[in-house]
Amino acid sequence: DISIVLISLLIVLFIIDYLEYLAEKIFSHLNMFRFISFLLLCLVSFIYGAGIINLSFNPSLLPGIENVFNIFNPLSKLNVTEMHVIIILSGLFFLLNESNLFIRFIFDVSGKIPVFRETSEPDKKELNAGRIIGILERILIYFFVMIGQFAAIGFVIAAKGVIRYRELEDRDFAEYVLIGTLLSSLLSMFTGFIVAHLLA
Repeated sequence: DISIVLISLLIVLFIIDYLEYLAEKIFSHLNMFRFISFLLLCLVSFIYGAGIINLSFNPSLLPGIENVFNIFNPLSKLNVTEMHVIIILSGLFFLLNESNLFIRFIFDVSGKIPVFRETSEPDKKELNAGRIIGILERILIYFFVMIGQFAAIGFVIAAKGVIRYRELEDRDFAEYVLIGTLLSSLLSMFTGFIVAHLLA
């Protein structure tokens, strides 16, 4: 419901996003600013989620959110409540954005970013394709963990290996794919286990 508390929350979120926008305009290395932005969002969530703040949501919205989740049969097994929706979406958003920053950091440290052999410049096309594949992979594994379908996780990883079978003959590229796949899988399973535990 509209209240001073809700309006102040929206203003704080706008300020955080605007500061991140300014950082993207000024600086070239954005991972640190995105990580700081993530920490600020967590802090704001804890503050506004505290009982003394008394931030409430319109209960008439909850059935609509529940119907969206019930479209997916596996998720219909979950006991969806207001807090459960927030927990599920928080885990999902973490895997969509913040986990990308961690994986890219590991690639930078290990020096396994794919490059063009002629110029030694990063292959941005391959990086973007890997990022999209990684996001889809993490989403699938995340939901498979929450509904207890662990065998399906092996199918996702195996399918990725089959599709890129010929490309894996290049050792450097194979290490890049292996590191990305293992990191994505571990982050997704870890997040899925935490979310499932919080929903229990």
